[in-house]
Amino acid sequence: MKKTILVALMALGALVAVPTATSFAYPTNSDVTGVVTQDGKAVAGATVTVVCNNISQDATTDATGSYLATYSPASTCPAGSTVTVDAVKGALSGGSKGSMTPYGSADLNVAIVNVSVALPEFGLATGAIAGVAGVGAITVIRRRQLRGQTINK
Repeated sequence: MKKTILVALMALGALVAVPTATSFAYPTNSDVTGVVTQDGKAVAGATVTVVCNNISQDATTDATGSYLATYSPASTCPAGSTVTVDAVKGALSGGSKGSMTPYGSADLNVAIVNVSVALPEFGLATGAIAGVAGVGAITVIRRRQLRGQTINK
């Protein structure tokens, strides 16, 4: 009786395990999806550039800020590949980086912000200070030469 129950349990286990082990199918495409936001709100019409294995795909966000880039066949962007996403809309920009999953997908959300790094005032101020210092150094050297002092002693 124990052998019969054991055999029945093993058969049941085999019936459950076989479909599970064989049900995984490799993806035919690799999809990169995500949402582009600014201050937590969806950004429609942003230009999105997705790069995987040096292959670039361009997309535009819809009204919900969502984008989709498809790599076909999946071998062009296989599991474990690094995926980078850059989004731009006007003066707003942002980026994200992740990896392709074994299931042929990567979900990379991007928050875009207004980043202005131009500091023309700093360049002008530094130039003015350098100019004044140069004129001052020339004046000191010239006065010493006129007085007969040597600079290299």
